[in-house]
Amino acid sequence: MKGINHLVLTSHDLEALRSAYQTLGFAVKQRGGLPFGISNSVVQLEGGYLELLSVTGDVPEHSPGHFSFGAFNRDYLARHEGFSMVVLDTPDARADIASWREAGLQAYEPFDFSKMATMHDGEKVNLSFSLAFVSHPAAPWFRIFACQYGQPEFYAQAQYLNHPNAASTVQDVWIAGETALDLAGFMSKVTGASGVKKGADLTVLQTSTGAIILARLNAFEAAFGVPAPHPEDGPHLAGFTIGCRGLGHLAALGLPKVGGRCRDRFRRTEEFELTWTDRVHEPPAAANGARSLWPSHINVVEPCAQALDLWAAGGSFGTDQIVPDTRTEMLAAIAGITAAAAVDQ
Repeated sequence: MKGINHLVLTSHDLEALRSAYQTLGFAVKQRGGLPFGISNSVVQLEGGYLELLSVTGDVPEHSPGHFSFGAFNRDYLARHEGFSMVVLDTPDARADIASWREAGLQAYEPFDFSKMATMHDGEKVNLSFSLAFVSHPAAPWFRIFACQYGQPEFYAQAQYLNHPNAASTVQDVWIAGETALDLAGFMSKVTGASGVKKGADLTVLQTSTGAIILARLNAFEAAFGVPAPHPEDGPHLAGFTIGCRGLGHLAALGLPKVGGRCRDRFRRTEEFELTWTDRVHEPPAAANGARSLWPSHINVVEPCAQALDLWAAGGSFGTDQIVPDTRTEMLAAIAGITAAAAVDQ
């Protein structure tokens, strides 16, 4: 079974996107790039990361049997900014491609590349990657692939895990659309996880590191408090949840609260959760009058006092397993960032 490794979040303005995540309390690594027209910056988490990304140069085009990471993100940005890709971990990208093809899926030739990078201690390392892409014809703007790392330790440096907002892990990823549940068989073949239906409008695949949730539009809105960002795209990456260990930084931001969201993960744990969803939003002015990028829609949600069988693939939990609600627990969330351009960064 595979796990969620990282999420790709795209913007026309990488510096503005970096600034927005820093304001939310994430420790954002320095700006870097990929050797095919991509600039990026990483927010490292435990067992994975967020990849903040812009297309800043020429990218290779798609060709028969070959999928282009750069061309997809360029074309995605031509439609809108947002949450463009979810990436799985894998020890063997080529074995994945063979397995997916054997299962009847549209898989592409492996894409190998390398780049130089600098470790926290200043050591220069050559990072190598092998990517395995797969697609579903009914979801042209939903993209999932697997990434094999030659030097995975680069993305597991403890020095980059000290986030002011206490972020720790990717808890779940939401794919929303009226036909999203039709992807259950495809997603099961890609991830190796079994889909479990949660009523008529949700299917959950519990991977080794986080859940992938297929949701109809009404189910997404019921959970997040706002509509899915891009229903015109068909099934699309519409939201994700970040587990956190505390609330101090987020509480200081004065985020609006949305009620009625219940989670069945509140067992004996110190984790809290952050969630975002993509709506058009006027960013606040900075103290000096400058405009800065701000996540387009942020909600804060307090947990219900009892567990509901909403997302957990293993079933619901009884009330005796829930931590007493002794403090406010926040959720803020993004399905991608849509924002005005930043100036005076």
